[in-house]
Amino acid sequence: MSCSRCLADLQPKHFGTPRQCAFDVDGRFTPDNWNCATIGYLLDLVDKKHNQSRQYQTDIQGEDESMRIVWGRGHDYDHESGWVIFTYYKHRGRASSAVHCGDFWPPRPLTFEHAEHLISVYEALAL
Repeated sequence: MSCSRCLADLQPKHFGTPRQCAFDVDGRFTPDNWNCATIGYLLDLVDKKHNQSRQYQTDIQGEDESMRIVWGRGHDYDHESGWVIFTYYKHRGRASSAVHCGDFWPPRPLTFEHAEHLISVYEALAL
């Protein structure tokens, strides 16, 4: 699978190699990716909306690897709550993991559907 954002811009001018989407044919996260446009857009959106307050994100920066926790918004017991833990190379590049966690279910891979849900939630938030 290539998400609609990856298909819309397969190889931006400043990229040395084409994008590889972070979602497989079933819409589940796969670590075999490079600069997925949906993952990048979600992380940029979280930066834009909450970079100052850090209310909905936590970052741990390493030399080349970063980890970010993006907090979900929603009601307990539904797919909207919980958080997603991302690990990725530098600010962009390969996302090595994207795990959706919550208090009421075991950790599971992020899905394209849930990534789109998070994007819609963060797009709706006022600055």
